[in-house]
Amino acid sequence: MNKDNYDAKEFAALAYALAVTRGMLHSVLENDFDTVQLKRTLDGTSAANIAETISLTENDLAIDWNNYIIEDEKRLIQGRDKA
Repeated sequence: MNKDNYDAKEFAALAYALAVTRGMLHSVLENDFDTVQLKRTLDGTSAANIAETISLTENDLAIDWNNYIIEDEKRLIQGRDKA
């Protein structure tokens, strides 16, 4: 996945995985989960599984975020303040 080979399905799959992960994190914060659900989410949202699910290789789906987002953006995405 790169700027010259953008695919909406790849983006949608990654955005969906982010939503699933956020849902699980919310459940963890609320202490409303079990380890089976947690393991399923961890396995299901791996790059390898997402790629396989949409008929790609993990390498096809990979992107070096360092080429696209700066350190301040990374910190904000992590929920931290700008440096």
